[in-house]
Amino acid sequence: MQLSEKVEKLEARKQELESQKDKDSHNSHKPPSSDGLKRVIKPTRVKSNKTSGGQQGHEGSTLAMVETPDHIVLHPVTGCKKCGHNLTRVRARTIRHQVADIPPVEIEVIEHQAELKECPSCGTTTIALFPEGATKAVQYGPHIKAVTLLLMYYQLIPNERLCEVLKDLYGCAISEGTLHNWSLALHEKFEGVEQYIKDLIRTSDVIHAVKRAFIAKRSSIGCMLHQHRH
Repeated sequence: MQLSEKVEKLEARKQELESQKDKDSHNSHKPPSSDGLKRVIKPTRVKSNKTSGGQQGHEGSTLAMVETPDHIVLHPVTGCKKCGHNLTRVRARTIRHQVADIPPVEIEVIEHQAELKECPSCGTTTIALFPEGATKAVQYGPHIKAVTLLLMYYQLIPNERLCEVLKDLYGCAISEGTLHNWSLALHEKFEGVEQYIKDLIRTSDVIHAVKRAFIAKRSSIGCMLHQHRH
């Protein structure tokens, strides 16, 4: 009787160990670190008859040459590479290579000067009006504000990192407090648009709150960029 009980216990232990062997972090409470290096994931993707790479009829996005480049740099041949004969007067043909790149980006400072004129008739001094957005002696312009808010709200870059990005790309030291003030100004500018979107959400049958919030932010900043470019 004791021997049969021992056999039953050993069989139960064997089944328990075998079941543990087949378990990993994907089908049990085990942590991923317990999976080890021998775990093999069987591919579930069905093999396709298509060849690798772009398929026939697919329009690729390969970088192509432009007809009118912004700059042309000529690399002349002045002498024969074999005998050194002077080739400056020999007619040349050219081979074209184009390099597409981003030009160096620097902060552009525009100074606005408003004239003051005193009327010889009545003695009144008239001052010309500064353009919209030039209200202080020194300030940041609308383009850098629009780009910053786009990176902040659509690309979701944290404020501290965003300050580093602006310094690295444009060489301007903008504080997190300035970012906060620009955010408040953006909110005030598009407060009506935000309220309109909220009203639509309240009356919608299905509320895609996250999606609508992203659309609202992107639309607002997009409008701001468009306004300042034109």
